[in-house]
Amino acid sequence: MAHRWLVWGWLVGAWACAEVDPAGPAAGDAEGPLQSPPAVGPGAVDARVGAGPDGGGPPRDAGGDGAVVGDAGAVEAGAVDGGAADAAAPDDGGADAARSVDAAPVVMPETCNGVDDDRNGVVDDGGACGAWVQARCQLILGWADERDGPPGVSPVWGPCPPAERHQSGNVRCTATQRDGRFRMIDLNGDVDGNDQLGLAFRCADEALPAVAEWIQTRCAVFLGHADERQGPADRADAWDVCPAQLQGGEGLVRCTSTGFDGQFRSMQLRGDVGGDDQLGVAFICRDDAEAGRAAAVMAAVEVWLGWADEHLGPEDGAESWGPCPAQPRGNDGDVGCVGSGGDGRFHRLDLGGDVNGDDELGVALRGR
Repeated sequence: MAHRWLVWGWLVGAWACAEVDPAGPAAGDAEGPLQSPPAVGPGAVDARVGAGPDGGGPPRDAGGDGAVVGDAGAVEAGAVDGGAADAAAPDDGGADAARSVDAAPVVMPETCNGVDDDRNGVVDDGGACGAWVQARCQLILGWADERDGPPGVSPVWGPCPPAERHQSGNVRCTATQRDGRFRMIDLNGDVDGNDQLGLAFRCADEALPAVAEWIQTRCAVFLGHADERQGPADRADAWDVCPAQLQGGEGLVRCTSTGFDGQFRSMQLRGDVGGDDQLGVAFICRDDAEAGRAAAVMAAVEVWLGWADEHLGPEDGAESWGPCPAQPRGNDGDVGCVGSGGDGRFHRLDLGGDVNGDDELGVALRGR
């Protein structure tokens, strides 16, 4: 009897254990208790938002309202705290200083290019254009007997240009060769009142056409003639009506020029040209808008005029004519020369003896 009660008690206990699962409901069991979401605090990741760019999700405040947490845990709703970020950026003054470079003007050696390279306020100064003019400009001298020269203003004198030298007949011409040397005309017959002289000055440069145009139209060579020693004193500002006018004179004193346009203007000589006659030469540049540049170019260039009696002049293409260019002028009675001096004034050459078929005239264009 006691044994049956023991068996019955064991069965009752087994049935009671089967009714209650000590492990609780399985995960996701609808009948199990709901779990509250974990609290979200500073630095925690809210699974409802998802991971941020760095894999940890955006920082949120303890209330989970999406405010961004700034430095030192301070919160500004919907905005980034200006603390650390602002401190890392330079202030306005620093940014301006970083962006601005104190660029000093670049000073270059002056060259003949129409630019103030050395930044001294004057364009093409310091003798920069002397070599340029010598190498890129030409001075063309023309002579004619029996008034066979071109009438009025002319682009040519006989075959020049395009010819650069012509030494026969009543109309002759020669042109400098961009080398600073003297070029010569061998005169013909007795030189007197039916003879003419003329000059042209021309410049060209494919690389710097504006410079060539400026020099040709702002600079001119002036040539004067006087009979009976009536010419002005050496280094005179004017020779008859020149340079106020481009040519003129009907009396004992006459003048002509290249006219600032590259063309010839003939000058008729007077009387029997001989020992009482004088020639004058000037190289003048002028530009009211760029007076400093004009003065600088004028001072950098030398035009040389030579005369010789009895074929005593040098060979065509010689580096010198008598004592020139080593000296500014010279005249021993048979060979004479004079330079323009770089000052815009007329420099005088006194002729000697009877000027006729055994006389020669020469010109040179050089940098000073």
